[in-house]
Amino acid sequence: ILEALVEKLEVDIPASLIDQETSFMIQQQAMYLQRSAEGAKLVKQLFTKEFIGEMRRMNEPEAIARIKRTLALAEVAKLENLEAAKEEVDKRSAEILQSLTEEEVDPARLNQVVMDEIVTEKAIEFLKQNAQIEFLPEGIASTRTRS
Repeated sequence: ILEALVEKLEVDIPASLIDQETSFMIQQQAMYLQRSAEGAKLVKQLFTKEFIGEMRRMNEPEAIARIKRTLALAEVAKLENLEAAKEEVDKRSAEILQSLTEEEVDPARLNQVVMDEIVTEKAIEFLKQNAQIEFLPEGIASTRTRS
């Protein structure tokens, strides 16, 4: 459903936003690798300027798709007035805080992230419940995509 929604979405995405998302994706990949001693060594060896440039190039299509998905879901949430109740946010934030033992967390930032997550989940659920799937006889789908 999300893929179809993103496919139909036409939006100009600023290069700075694409750059920010690719940087975030590369940071996530590096953090994942650094969880082990061998991974940390690998990050130090591999993450050269050239390698990061190549990773940016390779991650750009996924970064664009992620941005489009986020924008599309935010628009669905806005149009359908989907919101996260304070109780939902408080409950999930408390659960997250319990699982984080030694890390300092900005409660306001955590609540914002949790609220965004809940609204996104509601938008996805809304799309699932309201999606209209059209089944076509074999051969017709390929004819439709060509026209």
